[in-house]
Amino acid sequence: MQRWVAAAPGAPLLWSDVPRDRAPDGTERRLGPDDLLVEVEAAVVAAPEALVLGMGQPFAPGGAAVGRVVAAGAAGEHRLGERVLVGPVRACFECDVCRRGHPAVCPRRVRLGLDADGALASHVVTRARVATGLVGLLATAAPGPEAALLAREAPLAYEMLVRAGVAPGDVTIWIGGGPLAALGLALAQAKGAAAFVPEGAELALAPEDCAAAVRERLSAAGAHLPPRVFEVSAGAAGRAHAAALAGPGSTLVLLGGAAAGCAEAPPIPAALLDDDVTIVGVAGAHPDLVPELCALATRGELDLASVMTGAMGLRPWADVPDVLLGLRAGRAPAIVARG
Repeated sequence: MQRWVAAAPGAPLLWSDVPRDRAPDGTERRLGPDDLLVEVEAAVVAAPEALVLGMGQPFAPGGAAVGRVVAAGAAGEHRLGERVLVGPVRACFECDVCRRGHPAVCPRRVRLGLDADGALASHVVTRARVATGLVGLLATAAPGPEAALLAREAPLAYEMLVRAGVAPGDVTIWIGGGPLAALGLALAQAKGAAAFVPEGAELALAPEDCAAAVRERLSAAGAHLPPRVFEVSAGAAGRAHAAALAGPGSTLVLLGGAAAGCAEAPPIPAALLDDDVTIVGVAGAHPDLVPELCALATRGELDLASVMTGAMGLRPWADVPDVLLGLRAGRAPAIVARG
């Protein structure tokens, strides 16, 4: 096996060999009964990868990929050869937290890049329970590297919509930019909701002035308020603008710092409580939402290729270190493809 790994915190990534049967610490590596060994085809390199890399973990980063199953534990052998999606968390699905629908914050979860080698490697391990297969009716959902978006970014945006209870005719506002906001817009529209993004000139204003300008624009467009406001950067500026837009009776959905790849963790204004704003925090997506997303893509209601080219870009595998350096300089994330 090979993987991208830094020799020390802050050091450049190097493409390094590691024995397939040995973990980085030298201990024996075995597949569990429900484990799948996936040969990576393409992976996402975005803010969460930059955040993990800065933590100095001895693992390959990478929390989202698409690839093909080349080995499996006893319970997953029937999936050999499948093209599958690999998401950022392997949960236990047995504890009370998992049973109540929150596997992303399972106390016993394994997080790719933090607790085990991630997807920026030749191979990555996932669980059959969370690996959606792009087979059968879903085989045409995303035939190219854009499929990697179905492993993390698209489920996160969809989880936010689902948790907010968005229905046809609702008004959604997306703040934070990048692929998550682009996917949120597309998914909201696919569900029959109106979707808006504050313009650059509006975001340059102070939060309250921005909110006033956006409300005036929405009112002129005939949009019914209060809106559902979604913030996907977890940064201080984004959350301040989102809080200002969440007026009385609104729903405010905030992506967690780790999921957004943000270490700022700014506070949420307490004044929102006095406006009866419903606040929803999302730390990760439930894997059971992924087949629904694949179905939307199969029916042509979600254009992943357009999101990839418009909000990210496609780069060769050798460009992984450069993409990560670019993220630190404020440049766009990318999908990197092998072969």
